[in-house]
Amino acid sequence: MTMPDVSVSNSHVAPHADEITSVVIENGSSWTRVGYSGEGSPRHIFPTRYGKDRDNKYYFGNEDVNEYHAGKEIYSPLSDGIVQDWDGIKNLWNYVYKEQLDIDPSEVPLAVVEQTWNPSSNKVKAAEVAFEDLQVPLFSLIKSPLCAAYNSELPSALVIDIGSSVASVTPVIDGNILVKNAVHTKFAGDFITFHIMSSFRARNIPVTPSFLVKKKVSLESNTPADPENLYKYPDVTESFNAFQTERVIEEFKETTSHVSETPFNPVSSVIGRITRPFEFPDGFNFAFGPERLATVEPLFKPNDYPLPGIALPEGSSGVVDLVNLALANIPAELQEFLLNNIVLTGGTSLLQGFTARLTNELVALYPQSKVRVLTSSSHSTHKNTNWTGASILASMGNYDQLWVSKQEYEEFGAEVVKKRFK
Repeated sequence: MTMPDVSVSNSHVAPHADEITSVVIENGSSWTRVGYSGEGSPRHIFPTRYGKDRDNKYYFGNEDVNEYHAGKEIYSPLSDGIVQDWDGIKNLWNYVYKEQLDIDPSEVPLAVVEQTWNPSSNKVKAAEVAFEDLQVPLFSLIKSPLCAAYNSELPSALVIDIGSSVASVTPVIDGNILVKNAVHTKFAGDFITFHIMSSFRARNIPVTPSFLVKKKVSLESNTPADPENLYKYPDVTESFNAFQTERVIEEFKETTSHVSETPFNPVSSVIGRITRPFEFPDGFNFAFGPERLATVEPLFKPNDYPLPGIALPEGSSGVVDLVNLALANIPAELQEFLLNNIVLTGGTSLLQGFTARLTNELVALYPQSKVRVLTSSSHSTHKNTNWTGASILASMGNYDQLWVSKQEYEEFGAEVVKKRFK
């Protein structure tokens, strides 16, 4: 794959340039996507979480972060969908430029996808890292729901994003986000992971991560795995083991979990009586039935499915509740339009049956409206929705009005960042 021309001439860094070729980074809670503006898909996709050993050596990328090293801890630089660990993000962005793309950051602008609720202080810190540490010539922050809408060629849409750590619903009108109507919650993919793990523990189903398995073997259903087939590595940290265990649960969610088309009832559900086997990395396999559906129901009614030792606030909002909240105080005719232009994105929304369930519940909630949920035809395209939208926006001729140049930053500092990226 050839690299586009990323040399920065005066026209590339001019405040009103017709076209900008930039690096585009989307730091999701689980995955980071990286590539060049104007391209249809990211060049690299790798875990956002990173490793660090006792010598303060950082480990980024699919191979390095997943490889066992004694004493290696795993860190997540994001919380609630926004950056909390700026040392981690600074090193990650530097890794993107110098290791993955092999380009000089001082020569290529940077566009970063941000959440709608990203605070002003974080915007300023992001610009500080971009300009002072990386020395990029231009920097931009692009809101995630806007990316999803533009990727679907809809300047106006209701964007429903169900990711790993956050579920959000955001109205976008004529390319502008209705910030006061944007809502989000933590009841997303990670919340489902907790429920699946809790279900496994209750049934004494062991989850052995791949890195501990010497050789993949196939066993009869419900036959315990051979403990002699496991490595006994020294000094495996709790965070590394948990990270690797979550990889197994992610595979389970992708292949075995299923969302019921109507609120799940274990007595009347036909699909709940259909079992589906899942083979764990150590060869242990188990035929899962109703729990395939029950463990994903908390996406819709978090309070109805309590977790041991975790108290949820009363009235915690599921995904359909979020839609209702986002559309509150919006004129009826605009509600009608938005319900007919729903853009669904985020990896957790790829759960089998999720789109049908969401559509059914919205039709029941808004019987006078025509509900239309738009989603990509392939899983890979769907997962890249926000990044691809950012790639489109970052390359548009009129979008460079929302860039901040290094010269502007040096002259006006934080104020120009706050003003440009409201």
